[in-house]
Amino acid sequence: MEPEEIKDRVTIRVNAQMGKVFREIMELTPSKSPTEVVRRALVNYHTLVMQQAKGSELQIVTEDPDGTRHKKPIFL
Repeated sequence: MEPEEIKDRVTIRVNAQMGKVFREIMELTPSKSPTEVVRRALVNYHTLVMQQAKGSELQIVTEDPDGTRHKKPIFL
């Protein structure tokens, strides 16, 4: 970060359902706080947006037990 850059602070309020989402993510990932979840989410979202801007097709590929693969588009 450049020394002259100013850090922005953002405060958000979440409902109980979003609180549950944060807890689930923290249990399944290395993120240890809601702030870390948001930071990692923004980095991932930025990466997806930049790839889409370059013309990449964003997909999730799942596989059935029989080996059949399914491609599902990711919409941003």
